Amino acid sequence: MQTADRPEPGAGTPEPSRRGTHGSPRKASRATRQLLMQTAERLFGQHGIEGISLREIGTAAGQSNNNAVQYHFETRDNLVASILEWRVTSMEPRRGAMLVDLEKAGRTSDAKALLSVLCLPHLDLVTPDGSYPFARFLMLYMYRYRQRGVPHPFDRVPVQTPALAQALDLLYRRLHNFPKPLAHFRLVTCVAMFMNALVMSEAQNNPFEGDVTRDQMIADVLEMMTTALLAPAAPQP
Repeated sequence: MQTADRPEPGAGTPEPSRRGTHGSPRKASRATRQLLMQTAERLFGQHGIEGISLREIGTAAGQSNNNAVQYHFETRDNLVASILEWRVTSMEPRRGAMLVDLEKAGRTSDAKALLSVLCLPHLDLVTPDGSYPFARFLMLYMYRYRQRGVPHPFDRVPVQTPALAQALDLLYRRLHNFPKPLAHFRLVTCVAMFMNALVMSEAQNNPFEGDVTRDQMIADVLEMMTTALLAPAAPQP
């Protein structure tokens, strides 16, 4: 049974910062926050966002204080939002560079290229063992936590994600012939397809007949995404 996330009466105070390890209390706090986010991202992807307690996350991150996660993030929703902000902003430089290249090549209306800007930076968020914990986490967030009001960084402070905002704007322009809700549905579906491909590529035993490399899977899913994105709208009932 999942343990409660609220601090227990009489729980200890937050861990002191280690000046000798990180140079300053502020740097130590930032390092601890990132460690907690990285651990939570992995465990959320394995067990579900509500399938593990905040205390268990702190323990898995090596924190001796039982309430380390509550101290740094207060609530589960804040932790989820912080992971999103951390990861999405980390992809901004690559997305920005890709957009500059598209502008130089005159390809800012190329649907496949724009989907690549949206999705390929996720390839950088791979762990040494070849897994994509953020992809797993993002799918869970998209299917539940986004619906219950936990904002994406783009929703809350779009100025923090200018490259993502530009890529989405160009994609919506490319889909100008579709109603905005349908265009949004198609983009979300495409992102889900890509995240699913990343998770499938983690399998040690290839789930397909024959040899299909990760690069081939990524290239193929981009083709499928592009076709799905631009397919004619279904007839209205």
